[in-house]
Amino acid sequence: MVRFYLIILLLAFGCNNSDYELKNKIVVTGEKSIQKEVNAITNFNDIDTCLLGDINSDKKNDTAFIIIPKFINQNDPLDGGCVDNNCEINVKFSNNFPTLIFRQAISAGIYNIGDIDKNGVSEIMLCPGWFQGCWGTMRLYSLKNNIWNEFGVASGYMCGEENIIERIKIIDKHTIEITEDILVDGERVKKKKRITIEK
Repeated sequence: MVRFYLIILLLAFGCNNSDYELKNKIVVTGEKSIQKEVNAITNFNDIDTCLLGDINSDKKNDTAFIIIPKFINQNDPLDGGCVDNNCEINVKFSNNFPTLIFRQAISAGIYNIGDIDKNGVSEIMLCPGWFQGCWGTMRLYSLKNNIWNEFGVASGYMCGEENIIERIKIIDKHTIEITEDILVDGERVKKKKRITIEK
């Protein structure tokens, strides 16, 4: 039963796309390759790709490469956990944005939520995955001075079929509204939450 939930979580948070190749830890996108960077990180296993669209206003589609950790038992990640207890993901971008590192995750989904603050760079939402359970977080990031800054967090039930990006509504260039899942008297309900992005 636990393995079933792990499979569901990996599917829910994953972003595999067949338009890109993954062979021997080499991700090819146009003329760029991140093979050298991946090979230099010893405790990481595979790469998941997420197509983000144009997130830096250069009229080229961008891709996020989610480098997931190595597991002690590759056939059963629940048996032993991550190598050296290093359960973190590294998100690299095809457009040379800085790497986004998130600790205590074994997978993730990443989404372009639009250029909320109208500075020419889209904000992103990261939904980190863990070994078990359907409850997770939707973490919101903005790139300021070449650093990813988290500007909001909302809770979410991640095992549903809904399109997670539809939970975001841009109110103005400083505010979004996100629909999060919460528990009320033991029942899961949806609640709207407003989050302000720093100016």
